[in-house]
Amino acid sequence: MTSQHGPHRTPLRDHGDDGMLLTLLKRIIPGRRVLMLAAAVACALAPAPAAAHTRVEMTAPADGDTAHGTVREVRLRFSRGVEGALTTLSLSRGGNHIASGGTGVPQTNGREYVLALPRPLDPGAYEVQWKTVGADGHVLKG
Repeated sequence: MTSQHGPHRTPLRDHGDDGMLLTLLKRIIPGRRVLMLAAAVACALAPAPAAAHTRVEMTAPADGDTAHGTVREVRLRFSRGVEGALTTLSLSRGGNHIASGGTGVPQTNGREYVLALPRPLDPGAYEVQWKTVGADGHVLKG
């Protein structure tokens, strides 16, 4: 039945939360019901986005720090555990490679890594570069 305002529609009756939803679903065209159900299932099964990406929380020596005393290692701590087998730290000075590698620090759940240096560092400016893969599969470097 139609009127000047379009097809006649029966008002929704409130049968509680479930009843109203069921009444609403019955009114939706059958093909659209399947699409809505598929969309609802996809939303329910989609992984929740990570609260934040993995980042460096701490370095020792700290970025821009002037070390007073002998530096025998470089440490990095991430905000989340990373893939140890895919984590490397590299130390260089003036473009010259000094050391690379990195070992996970026990009992840090893959969050902290140390690069032991082959000898104490001479005074000067050094650069540490790192590369890893976060738990979410993203390649991270800095």
